[in-house]
Amino acid sequence: MLWVDTMAIPANAPHPCTAHAFINFLLDAENGAELTNYNWYGSPNAAAEEFIWPEILEDPAIYPPPEVMERLEFIADLGELNALYEQVFTEARG
Repeated sequence: MLWVDTMAIPANAPHPCTAHAFINFLLDAENGAELTNYNWYGSPNAAAEEFIWPEILEDPAIYPPPEVMERLEFIADLGELNALYEQVFTEARG
């Protein structure tokens, strides 16, 4: 399974300028690398790679090799069934 985090600013955000500043802060190469080094998630920011610990960059669970990436896929949008999926998932976890 392939997934992506997203940074977004709602249209009615009370402080959009602050939100933009925060996103810009996270997109800075060194700051983004620090976040990756802290949480051990891959970074989409190529400029951050020089600051990411080698053991993270070399971990195939975090940065899968090309032959694995070719087999990964996003989960399809379930549309109206999403509510049912969330309910069943919550019950299974409970």
